[in-house]
Amino acid sequence: MSNLLGQTLLRRYRVDDFIGRGAMADVYKVWDDQRAAYLAMKLLREDLAMDTIFLRRFRREAQALAQLQHPHIVRFYGLEEDDLLAFILMDFIDGTTLQQEIRVARRPLPANRVLEVLRPVCSALHFAHRQGMIHCDIKPSNIMIHNNGTILVADFGLAHMTEAAATSALLLGGGTFGYMAPEQARGDKPTVRTDIYALGIVLFEMLTGGERPFTGEASDRAGTARENVLWEQLNMAPPSPRRWNPDITDQLEQIVRRCLAIAPEERYGSTLDLLEDLEGAIPSDRAVVVAPPLPLMKASTASTSIVSPTQAAPPRRRSWRVPLAMGAVALIALLSGLILSNRLSGSAGNEAPTLPAINVATESPTATRTATAAPTATATTTATSTATPTETASVTATPTFTPTRRPTRIPPTFTPTAVAIVSPTATTPAPKEHPPTHQSPHTPQPP
Repeated sequence: MSNLLGQTLLRRYRVDDFIGRGAMADVYKVWDDQRAAYLAMKLLREDLAMDTIFLRRFRREAQALAQLQHPHIVRFYGLEEDDLLAFILMDFIDGTTLQQEIRVARRPLPANRVLEVLRPVCSALHFAHRQGMIHCDIKPSNIMIHNNGTILVADFGLAHMTEAAATSALLLGGGTFGYMAPEQARGDKPTVRTDIYALGIVLFEMLTGGERPFTGEASDRAGTARENVLWEQLNMAPPSPRRWNPDITDQLEQIVRRCLAIAPEERYGSTLDLLEDLEGAIPSDRAVVVAPPLPLMKASTASTSIVSPTQAAPPRRRSWRVPLAMGAVALIALLSGLILSNRLSGSAGNEAPTLPAINVATESPTATRTATAAPTATATTTATSTATPTETASVTATPTFTPTRRPTRIPPTFTPTAVAIVSPTATTPAPKEHPPTHQSPHTPQPP
């Protein structure tokens, strides 16, 4: 029905692409103008679309299917009709199927991958079974794998509803004969254990790389493939999956055999029981990730030391060298300033200079230390002396002396401020002192 491409059904669903063909419908990708989203449209075969009984039953059960909302079940929207066409609408899954994954792998899937797929499938089936819904057509092509890795179960309950279609000889009893349980093939009412049987065949197929336990090839009867498969199910034990995969453990093989038991009461009673045994048979590779210890950092002189919160930081010893050194530098600078000041005063006036008696006051260095990210030490040294001339000198990192003479004699005040470590070359060595010579004012000066 490729002529549907480009058409718009019911003035709402634009057919954009053909996806594939199944036993009961052709699948298309359509754009829903009202939802503004892509949907999957299953266009029913002509014989089903013309079957009044089938359509009536489908409409009756469509509401129940629409309420079957689960994170791992493809959402069903309903049945629509356009003239002689009947189609089912559901979510479009942008991805692939488990059947395609098995086919591409061409070998048994890893045990962890098997468990990764069956966890959400068992969860979805358990939810539907609690709602009274049986899938009746579990197979790899109905297990969807979204591109983001999400596993979803599709076509919920659709095969079961084909039982009422009188013209559906192939689908009589519902399901696909390669995955149907014996009671389902005989036409008995499906139960939870019917889905578990089909799930056991899916498990067998994943563990063996695409093989199924019953194919009809071992039957010597001249019948159809469906009849031969049913004969094998009723008269033969399922073969061991180790025939194709010797790495399968005894525990995992027993799980497969229990799922494929002929008598329904010998199978698992729920998908959660099956999942619990699978969790025990397939060890999970989930490991607790422990963060590696942080590397030890060596504290430098410009960084803050790291101290354990449970251990107090050791007390810092006060160093007396810094204040003493700064006091010595300040004293040398004071002497140099006074000598330079006296020489300038002597050359400017006629009065002979008199070397003042320098009384060095007791130094009181004050050191204030603040421990931060970068330790900073500030020292202030104040020296006061009394002298006859009046001079005021300020010393910084580069000493600059400015003599000032005033009418009144005020004891000079010298306040050095050490901002950085003063280089020894920044000080002026004191010249050799000579005793002052007093001359009479009437003695003539030599030329």
